[in-house]
Amino acid sequence: MHQYQDHTLIQEHIANWKTSGLTQVAYCQQHAIKPHIFSYYKKKFAAAPAAAKKDKLMPVKLIPEGVAMLSTSPVVPLIKISHANGFSLEISLNSEVSSLKPVLELVGSIAC
Repeated sequence: MHQYQDHTLIQEHIANWKTSGLTQVAYCQQHAIKPHIFSYYKKKFAAAPAAAKKDKLMPVKLIPEGVAMLSTSPVVPLIKISHANGFSLEISLNSEVSSLKPVLELVGSIAC
């Protein structure tokens, strides 16, 4: 097996390079790696986690209307979105924007 076919080895090189303080070119020269191949895999592995996160589902807890929730935490301001199809979505104003985007895209896709 060629060293570039072993993704674990390449990922180790990328991690070692980040902590080495060397430029990519200098690190590649020290380890006999072609710089363009190192750059290719660095970009490939950096993009992989983002693609994996995009397709993951987020858990949603459904609560029937009229059911009171008991909570010991202080009241958190909410945004409530109600749709004509009969569902509603309550979003805490403290929510992270990055977690809201996939939820709103899902609601948009099923609300039509």
